[in-house]
Amino acid sequence: MDGTVIAAGLLRFVVEAGLVSISDISQDLGADISRVLYDCMRFQRTLDQMDLFDEESARAVRQFCLSYHDIRSIITEFSARLHLMRHVHELPRYRQQILALEALQVHAPLAHATGNKEVSTELEDLAFNVIFPESYESLDNWLSSYWPHGSTALEECKKKLSAALKNDVKLKPLIEDFTISARLKSRFSTMKKLLKDGRKPEEIYDIMGLRVVVKPQTNLDEYEAMKRGEEACYRVLEIVMSIWKEIPGRLKDYISKPKPNGYKSLHVAVHLGTSDLKQPTMELQIRTSTMDFIANDGDASHSLYKGGLTDPEQV
Repeated sequence: MDGTVIAAGLLRFVVEAGLVSISDISQDLGADISRVLYDCMRFQRTLDQMDLFDEESARAVRQFCLSYHDIRSIITEFSARLHLMRHVHELPRYRQQILALEALQVHAPLAHATGNKEVSTELEDLAFNVIFPESYESLDNWLSSYWPHGSTALEECKKKLSAALKNDVKLKPLIEDFTISARLKSRFSTMKKLLKDGRKPEEIYDIMGLRVVVKPQTNLDEYEAMKRGEEACYRVLEIVMSIWKEIPGRLKDYISKPKPNGYKSLHVAVHLGTSDLKQPTMELQIRTSTMDFIANDGDASHSLYKGGLTDPEQV
């Protein structure tokens, strides 16, 4: 984040309140900051004309913002909205709900589309808590009781898998390196899955998740690197299944059968304890670095459809 965005963020609410003019800022601090602030005010006027309850209207606004607004203004706006949402309970109830709906429909997807996934997740959860406080509390209580030490356990799983991959003699010749990232599913994302699929909470298998990305040897031609990478993914899957018990019917092979948008990966859900179905579960995604790039930055990017640029049915 550069100095212009930081300065615009500090001055944004002052300008909106009419305590200082954009022309004064231009004279004192320069035209660059004033242009970002002017674009922020345009951004807000666009939101004021949006039907908060119409998904098509929200999608059109997201597409317009990403196409015609300065990226620095977009970052300033969702950062400012995050600050507001953290203190939203100090405002009247009707104002809380308007701000939360705007955050859910526009700011969070734009944050995700610009690569600020942690901001997007926090905005979604804060908005969820404002709009549906009882549902949020119920889900939060269930998640806390289901696994009160989720973050710690997830980190332990990451270390356990990392050690197994490093010591596997069959995997070593296939790859140059690998990375493992961990994440806990947000409250809002969990609720969406419950509503979409009609599942019970205990039937959500990806509250916790690990993603393994393998990097094939670099001294190979493109075709050989692809084949070695795919072979490495299946080897990682075998290692995973040797550590944890697979949940029947939860293995998805998008490498042999990619999604229409080109997305390729292996997905598998496992029990982290014994065969007791009440034990916590975890989803693992396994892919090559090329597959990961396509998933994050290419046509299969989840960020693009959350930002309103692609059809979510294709992801």
